[in-house]
Amino acid sequence: MMNTEIKEAVDEDPRQYDMRNGAVQNFALEEVNKGEFKKMDETTQKIRSRLSSVSLLIQGIPFAWNITKYTQGTYEYQSKIFQELQDAPAFILVALPDQVSFAQQLQQNTLFLYGIIASYGVINQMESKERRILLKFAENEFQSLYYQAIGIYSKIRTAKSTFAWKKAMFFAGIEEDKQMFKEILQNL
Repeated sequence: MMNTEIKEAVDEDPRQYDMRNGAVQNFALEEVNKGEFKKMDETTQKIRSRLSSVSLLIQGIPFAWNITKYTQGTYEYQSKIFQELQDAPAFILVALPDQVSFAQQLQQNTLFLYGIIASYGVINQMESKERRILLKFAENEFQSLYYQAIGIYSKIRTAKSTFAWKKAMFFAGIEEDKQMFKEILQNL
């Protein structure tokens, strides 16, 4: 029995030694893994920041395209409005209130767009969904301006055509009356 206990005590020392070495190896491996994880985390953060910039660029390209499209369309309709008002200045009263409202809205939209451009850094740090909402709102504002310009142009065209129709009806009535008087005078 003593021999067995002595033998177990002697065998226990190498097991303790192996366990201690295993624990040291595990600790060293954990430290290496922590270092590797920290490097990987830093790399991930760098990639995320670069992808965030690319994400803003990817979201900004269609936004810029649509803003350009609406701005060009608005410019074309404003040129048509100007031409219509040059041809018939009497219709300035029809367009003036809407044009004042248009100018105010244009000023607000321009300031809003400047604000977006000036706060590029903050917008770049925003979540993709929040950025999309902000850019969509700005796009809708410029789309609204475009439709407002179409509405003003249509209003002027409608007023001009209504005036032309009434004028034609008036002169047609006069012509009809002339014919009637001629017939009466001939029958006398």
